[in-house]
Amino acid sequence: PLLLVILVLALFYVNNRANTSNNDTGNSNITEDEIIGDTIYSYLINGEDGETILVLSNNDSDIDESLLISDIRTEKVDNCNSYYDESVGQSFVTGPVWTKDFSDFTITKVIIKNTLKPLKTTFWFQNLTNLVEIEGLEKIDFTNVTDASGMFSGCSSLTSLDLTSFDMRNVVSASGMFSNCTNLQTIYVDSEKWNLSNMESSDYMFYGAINLTGSNGTKFDSNYIDKTYARIDTKEEPGYLSSK
Repeated sequence: PLLLVILVLALFYVNNRANTSNNDTGNSNITEDEIIGDTIYSYLINGEDGETILVLSNNDSDIDESLLISDIRTEKVDNCNSYYDESVGQSFVTGPVWTKDFSDFTITKVIIKNTLKPLKTTFWFQNLTNLVEIEGLEKIDFTNVTDASGMFSGCSSLTSLDLTSFDMRNVVSASGMFSNCTNLQTIYVDSEKWNLSNMESSDYMFYGAINLTGSNGTKFDSNYIDKTYARIDTKEEPGYLSSK
């Protein structure tokens, strides 16, 4: 029930922005081609040890067919997290195509093969409870991302995340971004890129991340689950994050 509350809050915020996000990105550097041109290909492959791996790519030309488990799914970057219901005339927030189509598979690893330029990463890895590794997070170009709500929510097997490449300056919402990451211990960030000055919504950002510890020893505190402690842990300022 508590997880549901988190997701509802995140959905409510994102839904309010859904109809304007494509026209008003908050970043004048975004071109029309970037808004409507990029495509994400997602597919499943067999790993060397028999594990199921989710691959995200900006093209489908380098797929080893002998390893392929699933058919390839494609999504425009700007449509990865919402759909328009004509019957009610409204947009609704959802996870990207791979969180739905591959929900019956036990995914233990994600590989990001090449540069992806999303405008939002809402619920990208939601409820991948068996996920233990994400390879290539640095290939997600976060420059134009405005919404990262629920991005890692429910990834209860992850123990660390290297987000040092994430440029957060344009992120407006990160509600539930790490919620219920119950085994997550360390989040690495870059102090210059981890700029939350434009963030307006951070409800339940760290809810349930009970094992999270900052680089100076600050441990998870249920009184601080929004962006208050979303900073590198120091003697002067407690936080949940770490620098490399």
